[in-house]
Amino acid sequence: PEGELTLEARPGLFANKTEVIESIRAESVCLINALSPEEHRGETSRFARAGRIAGSENVYCQSLVDPATHAFLAPDELRERFESAGALAADRTITYCGAGIAASSDALVLTLLGHENV
Repeated sequence: PEGELTLEARPGLFANKTEVIESIRAESVCLINALSPEEHRGETSRFARAGRIAGSENVYCQSLVDPATHAFLAPDELRERFESAGALAADRTITYCGAGIAASSDALVLTLLGHENV
């Protein structure tokens, strides 16, 4: 059906290179790598560079989903994964991956858990 859609840019939702570099030393920011643990450790890579951003934590996007149902895990389980990474206590959390798909999943879950600055 025909309709009308109005879009507004929200630049605060995206971290640029400078912000990511500055966040490496910022205790108030948590960097989350949403790729697999093997990719986080630099053992494998589907991208140009293997490994992780210095100081980042790993919350694999697929670990947030029940493999049988493909639904997100219970909120308490999700909260535990991000709490152990330090994301929920941080003033700002930046999620990243190789192209943005995995990071978007982590960012969505953080938002659903009530983290307001992702």
